[in-house]
Amino acid sequence: MSTQERQLSSYNEFIKSLSLEEIVLLLLEAQRTSHSPAPGELEVSLKSDFHLLDHPANQLRARADFDLKVTDSQKEKAFEIRIQFMLTYRSNMEYSLSEEEKQLFLSRNVPVNVWPYARELISTMTTRLGYPALLIPPYVVIG
Repeated sequence: MSTQERQLSSYNEFIKSLSLEEIVLLLLEAQRTSHSPAPGELEVSLKSDFHLLDHPANQLRARADFDLKVTDSQKEKAFEIRIQFMLTYRSNMEYSLSEEEKQLFLSRNVPVNVWPYARELISTMTTRLGYPALLIPPYVVIG
Protein backbone atom coordinates (compact mmCIF):
# COMPACT_ATOMS: atom_id res chain seq x y z
CA MET A 1 0.00 0.00 0.00
CA SER A 2 1.41 3.39 -1.00
CA THR A 3 1.76 6.33 1.38
CA GLN A 4 -1.12 8.12 -0.35
CA GLU A 5 -3.37 5.06 -0.03
CA ARG A 6 -2.51 4.76 3.69
CA GLN A 7 -3.32 8.45 4.22
CA LEU A 8 -6.63 8.09 2.39
CA SER A 9 -7.48 4.99 4.40
CA SER A 10 -6.65 6.78 7.66
CA TYR A 11 -8.72 9.81 6.63
CA ASN A 12 -11.66 7.56 5.72
CA GLU A 13 -11.48 5.93 9.16
CA PHE A 14 -11.53 9.39 10.72
CA ILE A 15 -14.60 10.37 8.65
CA LYS A 16 -16.37 7.17 9.76
CA SER A 17 -15.64 8.08 13.39
CA LEU A 18 -17.32 11.51 13.08
CA SER A 19 -20.77 12.34 14.26
CA LEU A 20 -22.51 15.62 13.53
CA GLU A 21 -23.48 17.04 16.92
CA GLU A 22 -25.24 20.23 15.86
CA ILE A 23 -25.94 22.71 13.12
CA VAL A 24 -26.59 26.19 14.49
CA LEU A 25 -27.84 29.23 12.60
CA LEU A 26 -25.37 32.06 13.30
CA LEU A 27 -26.67 34.71 10.93
CA LEU A 28 -29.76 35.31 8.85
CA GLU A 29 -30.22 38.53 6.88
CA ALA A 30 -33.00 38.91 4.36
CA GLN A 31 -33.86 42.08 2.50
CA ARG A 32 -36.43 42.70 -0.17
CA THR A 33 -35.09 45.60 -2.22
CA SER A 34 -37.74 45.86 -4.93
CA HIS A 35 -41.34 46.84 -4.23
CA SER A 36 -42.61 45.61 -7.59
CA PRO A 37 -40.10 43.58 -9.59
CA ALA A 38 -40.21 43.75 -13.38
CA PRO A 39 -42.19 40.90 -14.94
CA GLY A 40 -40.20 37.96 -16.27
CA GLU A 41 -37.78 35.48 -14.86
CA LEU A 42 -35.66 36.17 -11.83
CA GLU A 43 -31.90 35.67 -12.04
CA VAL A 44 -30.44 33.82 -9.07
CA SER A 45 -26.84 33.99 -7.87
CA LEU A 46 -25.92 31.72 -4.95
CA LYS A 47 -22.41 31.68 -3.54
CA SER A 48 -21.33 29.38 -0.76
CA ASP A 49 -18.14 29.22 1.24
CA PHE A 50 -17.00 26.77 3.90
CA HIS A 51 -14.40 27.38 6.63
CA LEU A 52 -12.83 25.24 9.30
CA LEU A 53 -13.04 27.24 12.53
CA ASP A 54 -11.06 24.98 14.82
CA HIS A 55 -10.05 21.39 15.29
CA PRO A 56 -9.26 20.45 18.89
CA ALA A 57 -8.39 16.80 19.56
CA ASN A 58 -11.80 15.13 19.12
CA GLN A 59 -13.89 17.94 17.72
CA LEU A 60 -14.29 19.89 14.49
CA ARG A 61 -16.15 23.15 14.05
CA ALA A 62 -16.89 24.54 10.61
CA ARG A 63 -18.79 27.55 9.27
CA ALA A 64 -20.92 27.56 6.14
CA ASP A 65 -21.72 30.89 4.47
CA PHE A 66 -24.42 31.38 1.84
CA ASP A 67 -24.94 34.59 -0.12
CA LEU A 68 -28.01 34.70 -2.35
CA LYS A 69 -28.73 37.61 -4.69
CA VAL A 70 -31.81 37.69 -6.90
CA THR A 71 -32.40 40.23 -9.66
CA ASP A 72 -35.43 40.81 -11.87
CA SER A 73 -35.57 40.89 -15.67
CA GLN A 74 -34.43 44.55 -15.66
CA LYS A 75 -31.30 43.61 -13.61
CA GLU A 76 -32.71 45.39 -10.54
CA LYS A 77 -32.15 43.70 -7.16
CA ALA A 78 -35.28 41.90 -6.03
CA PHE A 79 -33.95 40.48 -2.75
CA GLU A 80 -30.87 39.23 -0.95
CA ILE A 81 -30.40 36.57 1.72
CA ARG A 82 -27.24 35.96 3.77
CA ILE A 83 -26.94 32.89 5.96
CA GLN A 84 -24.22 31.49 8.21
CA PHE A 85 -24.33 28.13 9.95
CA MET A 86 -21.89 26.59 12.41
CA LEU A 87 -21.47 22.82 12.35
CA THR A 88 -19.96 20.90 15.24
CA TYR A 89 -18.62 17.40 14.76
CA ARG A 90 -17.27 14.98 17.36
CA SER A 91 -14.94 12.08 16.73
CA ASN A 92 -14.24 9.04 18.88
CA MET A 93 -10.58 9.21 17.82
CA GLU A 94 -7.88 11.86 17.84
CA TYR A 95 -6.78 12.85 14.37
CA SER A 96 -4.84 15.80 13.00
CA LEU A 97 -6.00 16.90 9.55
CA SER A 98 -3.41 17.88 6.97
CA GLU A 99 -4.13 20.97 4.84
CA GLU A 100 -5.17 18.71 1.97
CA GLU A 101 -7.56 16.78 4.24
CA LYS A 102 -9.04 20.03 5.58
CA GLN A 103 -9.84 21.11 2.03
CA LEU A 104 -11.32 17.70 1.25
CA PHE A 105 -13.47 17.86 4.39
CA LEU A 106 -14.62 21.39 3.56
CA SER A 107 -15.44 20.58 -0.05
CA ARG A 108 -17.30 17.32 0.64
CA ASN A 109 -18.48 16.65 4.17
CA VAL A 110 -19.53 20.12 5.34
CA PRO A 111 -21.58 21.01 2.23
CA VAL A 112 -23.34 17.64 2.15
CA ASN A 113 -24.35 18.06 5.81
CA VAL A 114 -25.46 21.71 5.72
CA TRP A 115 -26.92 22.05 2.20
CA PRO A 116 -30.41 20.71 3.07
CA TYR A 117 -30.69 23.27 5.89
CA ALA A 118 -29.71 26.12 3.58
CA ARG A 119 -32.12 24.93 0.87
CA GLU A 120 -35.02 24.82 3.32
CA LEU A 121 -34.22 28.21 4.83
CA ILE A 122 -33.85 29.88 1.41
CA SER A 123 -37.13 28.38 0.22
CA THR A 124 -38.95 29.54 3.36
CA MET A 125 -37.43 33.02 3.33
CA THR A 126 -38.31 33.67 -0.32
CA THR A 127 -41.98 33.04 0.46
CA ARG A 128 -41.72 35.33 3.52
CA LEU A 129 -40.34 38.02 1.18
CA GLY A 130 -43.44 37.66 -1.01
CA TYR A 131 -41.96 35.55 -3.82
CA PRO A 132 -42.64 31.98 -4.86
CA ALA A 133 -40.50 29.42 -3.00
CA LEU A 134 -37.02 29.33 -4.52
CA LEU A 135 -35.79 25.77 -4.91
CA ILE A 136 -32.02 25.37 -4.76
CA PRO A 137 -30.68 22.23 -6.45
CA PRO A 138 -29.15 19.49 -4.27
CA TYR A 139 -25.43 19.59 -3.58
CA VAL A 140 -23.57 17.05 -5.70
CA VAL A 141 -20.08 15.77 -4.92
CA ILE A 142 -18.20 14.75 -8.06
CA GLY A 143 -15.06 12.65 -7.93
